[in-house]
Amino acid sequence: SEHSATMATMAAGSGGSSGRGSSGSNSSGPDREGKLWQYRRGVSIESAALAAEIGAKPALAVFLRAVPRLRTLQFLPDAVRLVTELERRLNARLRVTEARRMTLGDYFSSDAAAGEELTPLFHAFASAWRLASPSQAVRSRRPGVTWASPLTLEVPLSSLLCGHRRGTHEAQPIAVALLDHFVDEQTSVLEQIWAMCPDLRVSDSVPLSSAVLADLLVLSEESLWPLLAASFGLLELDKYHLDSLGHQVMERFVRGRRQLRDYSSSMAFREDCTEARQLEVLRAAIPQEALGLPLLLWQVEDADLAVGVRACEVALGVLTTSPAWPREAKVVDLFAKLQVSALPGPLLAVGVGDLQLRHLEALWKALALEIALRAAAAGE
Repeated sequence: SEHSATMATMAAGSGGSSGRGSSGSNSSGPDREGKLWQYRRGVSIESAALAAEIGAKPALAVFLRAVPRLRTLQFLPDAVRLVTELERRLNARLRVTEARRMTLGDYFSSDAAAGEELTPLFHAFASAWRLASPSQAVRSRRPGVTWASPLTLEVPLSSLLCGHRRGTHEAQPIAVALLDHFVDEQTSVLEQIWAMCPDLRVSDSVPLSSAVLADLLVLSEESLWPLLAASFGLLELDKYHLDSLGHQVMERFVRGRRQLRDYSSSMAFREDCTEARQLEVLRAAIPQEALGLPLLLWQVEDADLAVGVRACEVALGVLTTSPAWPREAKVVDLFAKLQVSALPGPLLAVGVGDLQLRHLEALWKALALEIALRAAAAGE
């Protein structure tokens, strides 16, 4: 019995050893996986680009070499939407000095709804800024822009607004620089490919604010990888079938793509809303009239006058860009629609509340003149 137990133990040990040996004998499976892994190791965008250059497929080579640079285009729709939304919300409501002092985080704190809606768009904008590698042409057009600096919510609003103060020569906003980079990236790659493949050229262009992913040279390594892997070793071991790869890449990622137009900003700062040219636009759309009777503004406090002037500036700025209100509409109704500061009681008491939009320019001039006269009297 003791001998039987010993034999059983040896048999068990032999069986365990056999199991381990069996596992070792199946090492050809991992070996095969290793060989497959080594086989696929040669598949990459870089190796395909090199093969295209050697194999005289210049259009394919240009596209593959540009893939790392084109990654920023995936963020273009969200980045453009951030800029357009900020301009829409702040048009004619913000002075240049206020835009320089106020950070994006400050604005989001003051307007929770805007913060909730626009924060994801800002993250996309910041990601594009981090990945951007602008050409020398863009850098020369946008001097003074520090491309390597990270973006946080502490960025000034003025940096994200493409509207510029007339007559100043300050550094251009980073939003202008990034949008210029987007246009340059797509245009430069398309022009190179179109020069070699004229049949792919598209004559029309798309506004930057209307561009969607289908208009862009947007791709990821994940979307390109199946094409590379399928064409590698198709006819010859360790070689790409460049004809097949080039045809599929051009049809899937290039055909139908259009050039992008430069961004056109409609942003106007408050101090630019009452210039003569803009007032001419307003007069053409809503003929302006003088006040029937002079306003008794001597009984209105300085602070109330300032509120009234600011409300008029905002209204003038909005009406010069979209003068769709009827001339008989009340001034106070427009102020309420624009959600500007409510007119103080003293201004309403002197008759401002009864004025119509055809009196808006005269009202603004009357309030501004009263402020100027008081400032001049205080200085004497």
